[in-house]
Parts: sequence; structure tokens; C-alpha cells
Amino acid sequence: MISNNLRISFGSRYINVATLGILFWWLSFGVVFIFSLYVQYPSIIIAFLIFGILGFLLTSFVEPESNALYLLVYFISTIISVLLYFNYKEIYGSPYWGGGSDELMYEDLGKEFALKYGFFDYSSIRDELVVPWHNSIGYIYLIGILTKFSFFLGGDHTMIFRIFNSACLGILCVFVYSISRKVLSNRNIVIWTAAIVGMMPLMLWVAGQTLRDIIASLFLVIGTQVWVCNSFGKHRIFTVTKIIVTILLFVALFEFRKGQSFVLLVTATAGLLVNSRYNNVVFKFLLSSVVLGGLLFFYFSVDGAKEILQFSLQAEDYSVYRVEITGGGLSSAVFTSPPPFSYFLRTLYALMSPFPMMDLKAYSIFLSLGTIFQIFFIPFLFIGIRKSFEARYLQVLFLSFLLPFIGMSMFTFTIRHIVQYLPLGIILTSLGYEHYHGNRKLVFYAMGGFIGFLSIIYLCLKY
Repeated sequence: MISNNLRISFGSRYINVATLGILFWWLSFGVVFIFSLYVQYPSIIIAFLIFGILGFLLTSFVEPESNALYLLVYFISTIISVLLYFNYKEIYGSPYWGGGSDELMYEDLGKEFALKYGFFDYSSIRDELVVPWHNSIGYIYLIGILTKFSFFLGGDHTMIFRIFNSACLGILCVFVYSISRKVLSNRNIVIWTAAIVGMMPLMLWVAGQTLRDIIASLFLVIGTQVWVCNSFGKHRIFTVTKIIVTILLFVALFEFRKGQSFVLLVTATAGLLVNSRYNNVVFKFLLSSVVLGGLLFFYFSVDGAKEILQFSLQAEDYSVYRVEITGGGLSSAVFTSPPPFSYFLRTLYALMSPFPMMDLKAYSIFLSLGTIFQIFFIPFLFIGIRKSFEARYLQVLFLSFLLPFIGMSMFTFTIRHIVQYLPLGIILTSLGYEHYHGNRKLVFYAMGGFIGFLSIIYLCLKY
């Protein structure tokens, strides 16, 4: 049953989230149904219904009062995915960004697995489909299973994978809601925090493509929720359960994106130190050392160390690549500056990424609007970070945000990687917003002036 407990405020008016969910249910169902007829794949509308029902049942168990939030985000994300499909097709002649890159590779390999191998032939992917050191075996397998599922429903189509991402985004928002209930005291801010995570243009943009980042973000958010909170809704989480969930998440995340599995390990270790019922420092040290050491041994025994070393050595080459693809301008100043000044510039640039572009492409405008909205709230993020040092469970939250942020800003600087820390960053921002006792409008005015100042600098460097 859809919960009617969530109400979201618009000024002095309150609207029931379940009401919005029903509204977008009819709208999204109509959009997906028409799209299914257009491409002549009935499997799309069937998958849309199945993913919606399964996600609703899961979120009803995790946080029963927020299942309406899941439906709202799921329906909105699905609509955006369909619109993005047509926008890409109009621009690139193909429903993939740039005409097809990683997402097309995942789909092709997933289909090859679905056609040639059985459900339990997981090892065949590494042995026969990709190079042994490939970093996304788990995601290829998932796409392969979804492709087999699609065959059964009436045919595989790229939109099915994107709808699945939309379901994962909706589930992610429910876990964000769960963390926010622990961290924040203002119920309206809690609801808005979870809703904003699900409706940020960057989150919707990544969910609308066959990419693994939304799922990796979901795993990280669940791992954070397990150690920051003490329950799933009304279900208490014991330490043993937390460890078991963490190990399962680690194994899954290791097969999706190895670097983020290390982030999960550090988060779990910090959470274990914070949540242990024993106050003996020696016991906590030994306990965390055994858990972290054992998992790290497993990680490094499968060439994890080699990957980290290779990743570090490629950082400089990637900086050169970023300058080449952006054509100079502000990016050139950021990525060619020597350390330690470059660290500051990269951090600032990451907080304002994807950087707003003067581009008439619909998806680019959509992303730019999201970044502008994001920039207005940067001061509250720093306030939230400062506030996070006042409680140990908040320090776990901050650590979960900081590690992937450093990985993106100092190394890869791939825009879609932002979604792996953005949900946790939004929670910290809400924490700062809630505890700021000054005039928030003055903060927004100041950031508006800052945006104008940056626009002038950007134009001068670009032209």
C-alpha cells in the first residue's frame, strides 16, 4: 500500500508525495506505453511495470513510509530517460551519448553473454568476452541477465536497461531518506533532501544511460546507511547484520567498480569503530584491523594493488586528455596548474561540475541548470561538513562522501562519477542548511554574484 505520510512543502502549501506519485504514474505509463508502440517492443512496458512493482515491494520493507517517494522518482526518471533517448537520437543519430561509447559496449557484451552462455557462466565473461583485468564484469553480467529477461518478455531494447537504472535511482532515494531521518531533525528538509537527490539533472542524466554508476552509487549509499543508522525502517540492524551486508556489498561492488569497493571498506571500518558496543580502544583497533586487513588482503591478492598503481600513474595523462577534449579555457587553467595549487582548483571545479556550458543541446541545458542550482548551496555543504565533526556517526557520513570525491576530483574527473558522492554531499548540504541560523537569502544573493563573477572569468578565458 502506498504511504500517505509524506508531504512536501512548496512555500506555505503542502502536497502529498503519494498524490504526485499517482500523477506521474499516469504520465510515465502513458509515455512508456506510447514509446513501446513506437519501437514495437512490448517488453519495455512490461519491464517498466515489473521493475516498478519489485522496487515498490523492496522500499516498502526498507522504509514503508517512503515508498511513495520511490514511485515518484522512478516515474520521473523513466520519463527523462525516454526524452534523453530522443534527444540523443536527434543530435547523434543514435540513442547514445556521442553516438555510443561505454554504454554501447556494455549492451553489446551483455547481449553476447545472453546469447552464448547460461545463467551460471559468470566466469566465461572474463575468460572469453573481455580482457582478464576488465573492471566491469559484474555490470556486463547484469546487462546479460536483463537481456535474457528481455528475450523472455518479447525482445531486448536499450530502454529496459535505462528503466532498470531508474528503479535503482528510486531505491537509492529511499536509502537517502533513511539516512536523512537519522541526520536531520526537520521532516520537511528530510523529504526535500531525498527528493532532490532523485531529481538532480545529473542523477537523471546518468540513470538515463546504460552505465553502472547509479548502481555503484546505490551500493555505496546502502553501505553508508548500514553504518550511520541502526535500522531499516522499523527493522533494527545488529552489528553482525551490518558486517554481512557490507561483505555482500563489497563482493558485488568489487565486480562493478573495484575502486569504490575500497571506499566501502574504509566506511565500514569507521562505522565499526563508531558502533561497537565495546569501549575498549584496543578491542576496537584489533576488530577493525582484522576486518579491514582481511578484506584488503582479498582485494590486493587479485591485482588490486596493481590497479591502484596504474590508476595513479594515469592521472597525469588524464589531465592532459581533459585539456585536449575541452579545448582549453577554464579547464586548461585547472588541469595544467602545478600542485598544490591544482588541488584547490580541482576541488573548486569539482564542486561546480558539470560546469555550465553555453550549449543549445537540450540535455546540456538540463545539466547546466542542475549545476547552477548546486552552486547556490555550496556554502551550506561546508557548514554541513563542519557540523559532521560533532558526532561520530556523522563522521562516517562525511568519510563516505570525501573518499569518492577525492577519487573523482584528483584523478578521473569523469562527470558521471559525481553521482557516486553527490547523494551524500546533498545530505551534508541539508545538514548545513538546517543548522545555519543566519539569513539564507543573503547566502543565495552572494552565490548569485559569485556565479556572475565566474561567468565573466569563463568568457575571458574561453574567448
